Amino acid sequence: MDHGRAVTLLSLLSPGIRAVLVKGEPGTGKTLLAFELLRLHGKGVYISTRVTEEKTLEQYPGVKRLFKQGKLSLVNPKTRGAKFDDVRLGTAPIVIESLLHSISKLKEPLVILDSWDTVAKELEHVERMKTEKSLLAIADAGKARFLFISEEPTLTTMDYLVDAIVVLKDELHEGRRVRKIEWRKLRGMEIPQESQLFSLWDARFTVFQPEIALDVHAKHKAKPFQPVKNTTEYYSTGSKDLDALTLGGLERGSTILLELGRRLGARWDLPLLASISCNFIANGGCTAFLPVLGVSPEMVDEAHLSILPKEIVESSIRIAHFGETPATDTCFFQLDPSSLSKSFDMFWQVVGQLTKVGEGRRPNLTILSIDRLEMMFGHEYITPIFARGPAMTRYYGDATIYIAKHSTTGKGTLADATTMHLKLDEIDGALVIHSVRPPSRIHKVSYDYSQGYPSVKLTPVA
Repeated sequence: MDHGRAVTLLSLLSPGIRAVLVKGEPGTGKTLLAFELLRLHGKGVYISTRVTEEKTLEQYPGVKRLFKQGKLSLVNPKTRGAKFDDVRLGTAPIVIESLLHSISKLKEPLVILDSWDTVAKELEHVERMKTEKSLLAIADAGKARFLFISEEPTLTTMDYLVDAIVVLKDELHEGRRVRKIEWRKLRGMEIPQESQLFSLWDARFTVFQPEIALDVHAKHKAKPFQPVKNTTEYYSTGSKDLDALTLGGLERGSTILLELGRRLGARWDLPLLASISCNFIANGGCTAFLPVLGVSPEMVDEAHLSILPKEIVESSIRIAHFGETPATDTCFFQLDPSSLSKSFDMFWQVVGQLTKVGEGRRPNLTILSIDRLEMMFGHEYITPIFARGPAMTRYYGDATIYIAKHSTTGKGTLADATTMHLKLDEIDGALVIHSVRPPSRIHKVSYDYSQGYPSVKLTPVA
């Protein structure tokens, strides 16, 4: 999968694309896709065979806003913009006549016919093909673009004539609704990835691009980290979106299971965990971290150093390992790979030292990789974890995140015993997250590096 060359909605407005066919079942977002392209193009004609202008503007406030902002306006002798023609009761000749009339008044418009099925079903096969060829010839002559909306699932003559075909689908992913756009045809362009997630959230058609940059290193000049403050009952995750998904953040005294899906890319979870940890530290806490397999202590250290000053990182985070790194960094400490009990004693001893501040104690966030423990000690790790970990977390009002990969055998036991179960996964190259318990919809995860460090943004796949 070539993540760096994914197509976008702008591909449908490329110079070589004059006619686009948008297919899909009712309610999949075809009209909203058309309006998004109309917004990107800047001017055009919308011809509805189903609803009036008033209902269209009422149902799609994004279009109404465009009119109010003056980016698109009704066609009149003095202006260029978007025109609504109500042809619900019209025949095919009336629709075509309306198209010709509208195109003659606009320069290179985007013409949307919603829906073409209503018109085409009145025509015989040969007449339909002649009509469609005539429309495409009109598009070429007038430098117009045509977008045909269709709910016909089978191949029609239009499929062979247009330059581009996209199909919108509603599907289920682990019992949750996801929306996908399939790129069936893009004349003159490669389609490196045939399917992508999209969302209709906030009445906008948003296609989610495959993840191409999940490096923890900032790509912009870092600015001072601005933490999200905790509340009396919750530790903030550092992301208002993630706080909303977790119903407030990390509840004081809670344990959370973060499951990593089988399709997840390597280290895709690290910016998320580093962001949570750094916000916890910036609010006066500390973190004890045992990374997942494939993530070294150095990677965790660098992820924190890209967000917080070195002196704060050195005083507030400890990263455990089993001897796989020769580094003697202040933040690193080694566990005993030959003894589970000794390793747990060492881990909690370090936590005790890390949390001590004078005569008092600061809160601790434990991030513990279950797959690493399972690899080292088999299933025996489960009993010691629950003999001490959750009880200490509740007693001190701390927070614990257990990380389990999809293949982790003890994942089910942890899921039943923890306060919340989240799952981070990949769908069509996009990083997504949802809450398994309590249940939530799926959200697209984006890492915004504009501040120089990863800021977690979530968009519902709705």
